[in-house]
Amino acid sequence: MKKYLNKYRALLCACCLLVLVFTACKKQVTADLPGGQQDAALNFFSASDVMANATGYNYSAIYVDKFQSKTTPYDVNYSTFPVIATGFDYPRSAGILSYAYYNYNKGSHKLFFTDSSNTVVLDTTLQVKPRSFNCVYFADAPVSLQNTIASYKMISVQEDRAGVPAGKIGIRFINLSPDAGALTCNLINSDGSLSNMLPDQLAYGQVSPYVYLDNTNVATGLINLSMNNAEKGVAILTGVPFSNGRAYVIVITGFFNDQQRRVGSGKNADGSTIYTSVTINKQLRAIVRNSY
Repeated sequence: MKKYLNKYRALLCACCLLVLVFTACKKQVTADLPGGQQDAALNFFSASDVMANATGYNYSAIYVDKFQSKTTPYDVNYSTFPVIATGFDYPRSAGILSYAYYNYNKGSHKLFFTDSSNTVVLDTTLQVKPRSFNCVYFADAPVSLQNTIASYKMISVQEDRAGVPAGKIGIRFINLSPDAGALTCNLINSDGSLSNMLPDQLAYGQVSPYVYLDNTNVATGLINLSMNNAEKGVAILTGVPFSNGRAYVIVITGFFNDQQRRVGSGKNADGSTIYTSVTINKQLRAIVRNSY
């Protein structure tokens, strides 16, 4: 156990220092694309509570375009492949989870998400447009039966960075909770009443457009929000600072009910995965991200 804890500490240190270097990417970590280039920028964010509970190490390695089967997330080259921990984004940046990006070539990229035994738990393809900013979310997928092998999903969101109207802030929502159901996204008015911000409920995996608000309903410096599913009794409260010209993403994640999953915990001699049953406690919540 001590050996693994030491490796975990080393991992966390490495995560804070990693700068991606890969044949499909440019070396700089930036919030702006290079002038005259046709690069695409990627930010990675883990919203998986299952992965967080899989081994207690709370992270997943991402192999971009090439999977290295002989490594593990303990000894992977962190200057080549990013590592994401639940509730954190990579590359890391200052502020309220402000986005920073790795610059990649435009076009198609293979993404391999792995667990701590270096088993690929999600193999998917990402198509990115030239000169685009994109956030890649690693999320838990809904399941119909408990204690099944953990299932994950990637959701990519393009951030247009088109600017926010003067005197306003922008807010968008993304529903990554597998069991909260479709959510009504509401503004809490100064009198405590709710105003629906979207024309329809937001189902799992859906991303809303930006809604722009002025300071009419600011309370103690915040725009207060409530995400609800009345049928299930879901009510998630959060708030964002009112700062002119800022844009925020409200990530709804976690589970409304306790969950059981089977997760990879090692490898047999023949290379097959050893699965262990884990319980994931309910922790339905909203994470505020400052997109620009």
